Amino acid sequence: MKKEIRQAFEFDGNFYTLTAKCFDLMALSLYWLAGCLPVVTAGASFSALYAAVSRSVRQDVGAVSQKFWTAYRRDLKASIPLWLLALGALAALLLNTGILLEKASGPAGLFFVLFYGLAVLVLLTAACYAFPALSRFDMPVGWIVKLSFYLTFRCPCWC
Repeated sequence: MKKEIRQAFEFDGNFYTLTAKCFDLMALSLYWLAGCLPVVTAGASFSALYAAVSRSVRQDVGAVSQKFWTAYRRDLKASIPLWLLALGALAALLLNTGILLEKASGPAGLFFVLFYGLAVLVLLTAACYAFPALSRFDMPVGWIVKLSFYLTFRCPCWC
């Protein structure tokens, strides 16, 4: 029993490994927040978060901060148009939903409010696929959008 407890608290033990991963995730959360402060660069921050978590936390390859900021700089140029496109589409859908809630009534109004709600869900799901794909693949933004919508309908996360 003493040997098992001693092994758990050694440098390579389970306790140290678990606390190191928790600290890495907390540091990544702060880095992500710092990257999202200018709203235009939030897409790059999402992409870098995925890259750092998949490489440093899950696979134990390299330092967390180095992986995050390297991926952030690498994906910054491609993620800004993708993020602005997703943000603009989301704003348009939410604006139309607000107009429908004010002006439409009856079954037709309910149908369109539900339709726009489903469109918002599809858009948010596609965005959840787009930024990890951006950090993983070297493709143009148009292909990233196609891939993310393909994955949205092929592997929906809401089912």
